[in-house]
Amino acid sequence: TRKRWPCARVLVVGARVQGENAVEELVHALRLVNRLPRVDLCILGRGGGGREDLAAFNSEAVCRALAAVRVPTISAVGHEVDVTLTDLVADVRAATPSAADELGVPDRRDVLRLIDDLSVRLVSGLTSRTRVAAERLERTADRLQAGMQSAVRDRRNRTEHLAAQLDALSPLRVLGRGYALPLGQDGRVLKRRADFAPQLSFRLRVADGDVPARVE
Repeated sequence: TRKRWPCARVLVVGARVQGENAVEELVHALRLVNRLPRVDLCILGRGGGGREDLAAFNSEAVCRALAAVRVPTISAVGHEVDVTLTDLVADVRAATPSAADELGVPDRRDVLRLIDDLSVRLVSGLTSRTRVAAERLERTADRLQAGMQSAVRDRRNRTEHLAAQLDALSPLRVLGRGYALPLGQDGRVLKRRADFAPQLSFRLRVADGDVPARVE
């Protein structure tokens, strides 16, 4: 047991396994197991013997005491060919007491191999997930960049369209076609004949600047 699982603690509860008072001692030992703290497994075992030697393990009292044990039980009575009633009552039957020890504790080498295998699978899974996440992030970045470029392009086209409209409506564009715009000293546009009083000084806005003017 210590070779397979060194951290295991084995507690031996002694009892006669044949002869006078064997049934009473086996029942007492099994009942004692239920009063012990932190017990994970109970192995009921003895070496080989004849049918009469194994009689105590066929008694009703021992079978009932074994069935009442609160933890999992293994019956390992006699040799592989021997079968007793306790073998049928226990949770598991072992061919020999040594086999019961092997069933009762794991092999640390098997556990270490399992841990190594799980570590490899975990690393592989994390690597795969990381690669998938990176690919998704890259695709998302591409879509985000394309979306931003499309939004900027739409805004630029709209701005250029509005600028063209403003330019078409600009008075300067009208002046460029040969028209002029009279402005009073206060910057007000002179629109009617009444606005042009004799000797009035004003500015005449043309395509490339202002020209001082006066009403004659």
